[in-house]
Amino acid sequence: IKKLYLNDKAPVGIKSEFAYDAEKLKITRFLVNKEYEMEGSLSFTGNKEMEFTVKAKEGNPEALFGLLKIPYKKAGGAINGEMKIKGPLNELEGFGSFSADKFRYNDYLSDKTEMNFRFEKNRFVLERLAFLAGEDYLLVKGECPLNRPIKFETELEFKKNVLKDSYSGQIAVNGLIDRNIKVGLRSKKILRNDRPLSPLTAEFVYAPDGRKLNIRYLNFGDELQLKGNAAFSEKVSYNLEAAAKMLELTAFSFVSGAFNTAPSQNLTGNIRLSGQGASWRADGSVRIFPLITTFSKAESLQADFSATRPFNN
Repeated sequence: IKKLYLNDKAPVGIKSEFAYDAEKLKITRFLVNKEYEMEGSLSFTGNKEMEFTVKAKEGNPEALFGLLKIPYKKAGGAINGEMKIKGPLNELEGFGSFSADKFRYNDYLSDKTEMNFRFEKNRFVLERLAFLAGEDYLLVKGECPLNRPIKFETELEFKKNVLKDSYSGQIAVNGLIDRNIKVGLRSKKILRNDRPLSPLTAEFVYAPDGRKLNIRYLNFGDELQLKGNAAFSEKVSYNLEAAAKMLELTAFSFVSGAFNTAPSQNLTGNIRLSGQGASWRADGSVRIFPLITTFSKAESLQADFSATRPFNN
């Protein structure tokens, strides 16, 4: 096949040599764009033994995303590596190692991306996934079973420069994928300019059937708690609640620049936000103390507010 369109992006060329009967499929060669190559066999009887080798040489991510049905707007880079896997379908064993230079996925860019993993007694073990971009990095490791229900555990380590600030830390992620998808987060350490921030804990449940997200809690220590739900239909609808208690304004950026975000300023209050599509309503009560702006200083600022935006056809 010289030109196969797997999506609305660039076409791929495929060359395949295989033999098939009632007992076994044997792929002598499966070549995509002369960049990705696979060979191996799969038995349809007994324990359904399989053995496959996959290689990538200067592979374009667009071809890979098309084969795996991964949506994307922009992609780039060069993928190299190899994966080997064998055994019965319920006890797979194997390993893989891939890397990509100048990898791009939509607006995300990395100078170097590396991935090492293995299959061990029907478990997928991610030994290391690294995204490196200048001084910034994201490291991921974890494991999960290959059959449902999928219970996974992952650890993230990161460093990210945002404007003049540097953020770094470690976050543990665990979850369960069955009929619904449940994910929990717990930060081990988060630093802003080497200064510890409040611990992060969260739990989300997503129901694919109804396309509904339940934010059971999203907490930054005792200073900020969020909860709510959202439904993703033709129009996204949501109900969110936030409560702040002695929240230091230095934890957030103010676009207007009117606030001098000194550590001594704190925010306390409650905010409720609900909406559907372009229509929303917000109300709450907040207090900032002391209030320090580029224009004046005051002991505090307290406000009760309500705002709406009706849908405009």
